[in-house]
Amino acid sequence: MAIEIGPAMAATLRSHFPTDRLRIIVADFEVVDIEAGQADAVFSASAYHWISPAAQTDRPAVILRPGGIVAIVELIQVDSDEDAGFFAAAEPIYQRYGQGDSGPPDPTRESVVPAIYAVLSADSRFDCVEVRRYDWNQTYSASDYRNLMISYSGTQMMQESARAGLLDDMESFIRNEFGGTVTRPLVVALTTATLH
Repeated sequence: MAIEIGPAMAATLRSHFPTDRLRIIVADFEVVDIEAGQADAVFSASAYHWISPAAQTDRPAVILRPGGIVAIVELIQVDSDEDAGFFAAAEPIYQRYGQGDSGPPDPTRESVVPAIYAVLSADSRFDCVEVRRYDWNQTYSASDYRNLMISYSGTQMMQESARAGLLDDMESFIRNEFGGTVTRPLVVALTTATLH
């Protein structure tokens, strides 16, 4: 069973997996009616941070069978010289459009600890909490990086003229100052835990 809140994404999933063996439900994971103890696993990739903090542990604790697994994948940008200084150099452009980085600095590859790790570790209903880390660099052309930026919720919520300015300036910056490509250094973190 797959639970997807977006009808368009659910339709895409159905088109890629046209089988009766996979039931796809368009619903909100936090409130969808699922029988207690029915699931063997709860899996999410790059979306679990949208789930409310309480539901991140309460929902799996209800719907998983004992011994069931929670598996959460997070894509974490890291501080690495593999970006050739792009993200530091691009920060003034982000700031110009009110999109500057106001959070803590990016971690190094070695210091990545996904937020869900602490959440699951602090919940006595789960044990065997582990993190597996996989280094990954993603290189984008200037236009591909523009498309990536369009996918971010912060960019989508900008006023249209500001969004267009940010995207145009960033694409030009990559073309003119970074030879048309940018590398985003990442760690793919898989956090797993077992329900008692």
